[in-house]
Amino acid sequence: MRRYETVFVVRPDLGETETKEVAHRLENVVAKEEGTMVKKEEWGIRKLAYDVNHFSKGYYFLFDYVGPARLTNELERYMKISENVLKFLTVKKADHVDMEAIQKEREEEENRREEARRLAALRATPEQVGQEAIEKEDASLAEEEEEEEEEEEGTHEREEETSLEEDEEGDEDES
Repeated sequence: MRRYETVFVVRPDLGETETKEVAHRLENVVAKEEGTMVKKEEWGIRKLAYDVNHFSKGYYFLFDYVGPARLTNELERYMKISENVLKFLTVKKADHVDMEAIQKEREEEENRREEARRLAALRATPEQVGQEAIEKEDASLAEEEEEEEEEEEGTHEREEETSLEEDEEGDEDES
């Protein structure tokens, strides 16, 4: 089994469902030809370096997959036939791959995506999170302010005690 990476550009005038359908069909080609998808990324609409079929922009995808050599032949054949794919480029990343390492990489990629989703949820706007989160934040800020005030009062009391002790010592010295 070999490892490949294919970047392809889909026409920007297609709807979201049609664009996703093109990518889904290509994923099916990978599966049908006994390949394993390692990673799939949607890069979105980007400007092309030059016009292709009168388009200056395209919707970019990246597929990272493992499979036999015939897999790339079939995948590229499909992309050449499809009017919705403007350009594509396939690169062989490795001649021989360890499928256990690939499976581990797939799991790590999924964990990374899950962590990104979780962090995005934490960074949500107040409207998304709701009033409850705002109230919790306000309460924690109020508690911090109270603690700071108590520390300052304690510091002032200790300073007063120290100055009283110094005065008493000074009175004893005079006697």
